[in-house]
Amino acid sequence: ITLMTKGEMPLEMHQLLVPNNSIRRWPILEEPDSNRLFLVVEGSFFPISSGYKDSNLSTYHLSLWFDHNATRKQNENIIETSPINISEYWTIPLLPPDYMDVFPTLRRERIVYLKDILPMNEREEEDTININLYANFPTSLPISIGYELSPISTEDGIAYAAVILLGLYVLIIFEIVHRALAAMIASTMSLAILASLNERPTMSELISWIDTDTLLLLFSMMILVAIFAETGIFDYLAVYAYKITGGKLWPLVTTLCFFTAAISSLLDNVTTVLLMTPVTIRLCEVMELNPVPILTSMVIFSNIGGTLTPIGDPPNVIIASNRDVIDAGVNFTTFVAHMSIGVFTVILVVYAQIRFIFRDISALSFDEPQDVQELRHEIAIWQRAAASLSSYSKDENFVRETLLRKVQRLLSLLKKKLMTGSVALEKYKTTLEELQEKYPIRNRTLLIKSGLALIFVIVLFFLHSLPNLHLSLGWTALLGVLLLLIIADAQDLDGILARVEWSTLIFFASLFILME
Repeated sequence: ITLMTKGEMPLEMHQLLVPNNSIRRWPILEEPDSNRLFLVVEGSFFPISSGYKDSNLSTYHLSLWFDHNATRKQNENIIETSPINISEYWTIPLLPPDYMDVFPTLRRERIVYLKDILPMNEREEEDTININLYANFPTSLPISIGYELSPISTEDGIAYAAVILLGLYVLIIFEIVHRALAAMIASTMSLAILASLNERPTMSELISWIDTDTLLLLFSMMILVAIFAETGIFDYLAVYAYKITGGKLWPLVTTLCFFTAAISSLLDNVTTVLLMTPVTIRLCEVMELNPVPILTSMVIFSNIGGTLTPIGDPPNVIIASNRDVIDAGVNFTTFVAHMSIGVFTVILVVYAQIRFIFRDISALSFDEPQDVQELRHEIAIWQRAAASLSSYSKDENFVRETLLRKVQRLLSLLKKKLMTGSVALEKYKTTLEELQEKYPIRNRTLLIKSGLALIFVIVLFFLHSLPNLHLSLGWTALLGVLLLLIIADAQDLDGILARVEWSTLIFFASLFILME
């Protein structure tokens, strides 16, 4: 209802010319709703980084302040009109005249607090609030200026944001709805609150809030992983780990974990773990291991490996694509160089912890053989079925006695297995040749083409620091995907696009809007 009743509130910018060494007064025609105004100024301002905000860096300055024309009347005649300053001075450093055509126009924003304003019932019709502008510039200074009379209070904004963010966490943690839908609901609620406060943004402003380069990078890497999965490389690597380790427990677990960390540093870690899970479970069956601690270790190493590069994990993508991070000179090579020390240290520490936790190898194995566990489960099912029957009729008594006899036969079989040992586990002991036959490289040609495309993307990532390479991370990944689609001659493009995690892209797009 709020979005239907409240329209968009674009900020109107006005063109002003500030004369040199003279005050330009610009009246505000509307009455402020409070003592706070949101002021926006655009002009040839001195570019100041976030670390250097000293206004003394330039000899030329633009000063802005507000005053109020207080009018006194006597017998309907105006006897005095005097301006009273009602705000602090806002000083903005200006570029020298020779550099005005070199640097682009910059934007400055500030919340201005007005003081000593007469109440509405005490003002005269002639009373006005004015914006004063003064520039010690050798020539007249053109600027653009705009204002909002009722900006959102910082305290109210924090309260609304906290409630929406808490609701989003509740929806995601308790899995009430899908996380993408939860983010869409939260972002829509935030827009509704902005609309209720007369701050509804325009559609173009909403689109500008979304980090398209981040979404482009995620989209491109998802397609790259989808094509890689067609080659069977993930299953093959797990079988290859089993081969080179000779089926020994700790060498196999170590190799699987380090394979997962290495792949996750270049490809999406969630997809990497999902694709390696089936063959890992099969290897655990062959070696009579419990797959839960093995897969848990692989997930941990996948998360660690994904933090090594800007493309290994969605949070890294967001960080590396941030404009402030890019302006600080953090490129792909710089990111990897700084993260590598921490990642390798964490890998060694976590591996030592895993070896210590599972120092007893029996903790990685099942407490009982698989067929014994299945037999116990079957006995429990028949026992519950027998217990659910009443004794009110002969038919029910007959069925219950039949079930109890079956339970007794199963208990006897269980006792025999526990005394003589299980032989059914032989069916799980698949040979290495059978594993290699079941999990081969399905498409070697596509694997070679995919590898060339991945090498092309990685090389461009490391060349990202070159000043003459005008490609962002997202564009680099997209060019690599286009190259792969061309050389692979993919006919089933719909099938490839169907593997893209659109819900993840929608989730991050909604989060971008929510965070803004």
